[in-house]
Amino acid sequence: MQVSYAITWQEAEADPRSGRLELKPRGLAFEGSNGNGSAAEEVPYDDLSAVRIARASGDRLSGRPTLVLERRTGGRIRIASVAQPGIISELAEHLAALHLGEGGGLERARCRPAQDVYSWVRARPTEYMSSAPTPGPGDSEGGELYAP
Repeated sequence: MQVSYAITWQEAEADPRSGRLELKPRGLAFEGSNGNGSAAEEVPYDDLSAVRIARASGDRLSGRPTLVLERRTGGRIRIASVAQPGIISELAEHLAALHLGEGGGLERARCRPAQDVYSWVRARPTEYMSSAPTPGPGDSEGGELYAP
C-alpha cells in the first residue's frame, strides 16, 4: 500500500502547485497543478541530501508548517499540507526513517528533529544503546560523556 498526502509544493523559484504526494518504494511522486498547467515528477530518495522543517517565515509556504527537502541535484522542494498540518512532521519522520541505518542517504545530524530521534530510538533501541554516549568514570552528576 502506498501512502499519499494532499499537499502544496514548490520547487526552487517556480510557482507553487497543489496536488498529491505519494510515497513510493523508491521515491516521492508529486502530481498536481496550478494556473499554468499540471505537472508530475518523481524524486528518488537517494537524491535527497537533507530534510528539515522550515522555521523561518521566508521558508514557509503561505505561512503554513513546511517541510524542506534539499536535493543532491536540482533545487530544494518545499512541501506544505493542504488540510492536515500534522502530516509535515509525519512525513519528516517517514523520510528520516528511510535513511537512518542504511549507511547512506540523508545526513543524520540534519534530518533528526526531536520527534524523529524519539521514533528512531523507539524503533531501534539496541542500535541506539550501542552507539549512545555513556557517562565517563566518576561522572555520576551528568559530567562529560564519552563513547566507548
